[in-house]
Amino acid sequence: MTMIRVFFDTEFTDLVIDPKLISIGLVDETGERTFYAELSDTWRLNDVGDFARVTVVPQLEGGTTLVSMRELGERLTAWLEAFGEPVKLATDSLTWDWSWVQEIFFEHGAWPGNVDGKPLLLTVNYINDYDAFLHAVESGFSAGLRRHHALDDAKANRLGWIAGGGDVATNLEETEQERSDSGGLTVQRVFFDTEFTNLYFNARLISIGLASEDGSREFYAELSDTYQVAACSDFVKESVLPLLQGGEARVTLRELTRHLGLWLETFGGPVKLATDSDGWDWRWLSRIFATPSTWPRNLDSRPLLLDTTVAFQAAVQKAFADGLRSHHALDDAKANRLGWIACGGDVATILRDAGK
Repeated sequence: MTMIRVFFDTEFTDLVIDPKLISIGLVDETGERTFYAELSDTWRLNDVGDFARVTVVPQLEGGTTLVSMRELGERLTAWLEAFGEPVKLATDSLTWDWSWVQEIFFEHGAWPGNVDGKPLLLTVNYINDYDAFLHAVESGFSAGLRRHHALDDAKANRLGWIAGGGDVATNLEETEQERSDSGGLTVQRVFFDTEFTNLYFNARLISIGLASEDGSREFYAELSDTYQVAACSDFVKESVLPLLQGGEARVTLRELTRHLGLWLETFGGPVKLATDSDGWDWRWLSRIFATPSTWPRNLDSRPLLLDTTVAFQAAVQKAFADGLRSHHALDDAKANRLGWIACGGDVATILRDAGK
């Protein structure tokens, strides 16, 4: 069955720990079908950073485009499922745009049945001719598309994809094959996990833990300035908060950005973070390293997804039975590492690249 590409873009309030979604736009690969919505209940003008206030807010349309987060989930699901064939969403930002898609559908309570759980990346490693892609995007804006309007940005990316060799008839599997950008250096896997307040779009980060693949290095931190106990779900109050250590583990978000960045860069070579949940755990990395200047130089911008097979889960549960604490971020990361080892630790079969 044919896989349909749908290009999308989002606009949001700021590049901070708690950004709010403002708008989303999508266009299919033929350019004939579009979707656009602005959020009515996720943000206030006071939430908006200077950049978005100047470049995004003035282009908002209002009126019938305004929807609640719940309405957005319902309408976008219906629009995507109306294609009647498998859909692959295409984005130029796994870190930012893709995380909003995940939040929209988690809030809605169901992922569209025909939408692939991994996006197509419109980045230098996945475009046949990236220079042509960039030139076509800029030409789209010069011709009248509005930069930083979600729908027009999506349309510009579609034009870039076509110009970059992504003709609508091109086979997806051929255009998405993995291309190594590590310069021949060994990529080191670091397993990580997070804990957060609830399973909603306004969730707050509580803690993060990381363990190197050889088990010799670990990192753990709890946030002191990102959440309040009142915002935590009953499950988190019962299962997560009692395991918090406090003391030296507590840091501000700014301190976490600095300390974790330095820790990752001490590995020297390229690092890929491994997670069993790109939908939740990975999204916090874009909040911690909110700007290009803070993103660790050796950290891949795409996670490795752990294939949670029966053998993997059995090893994880044994680790908890042997003393690791379930729902403690560092111990969960350690358990995932043990699950990976139990499955043979083979990147080719155990880990799937989220960029594929």
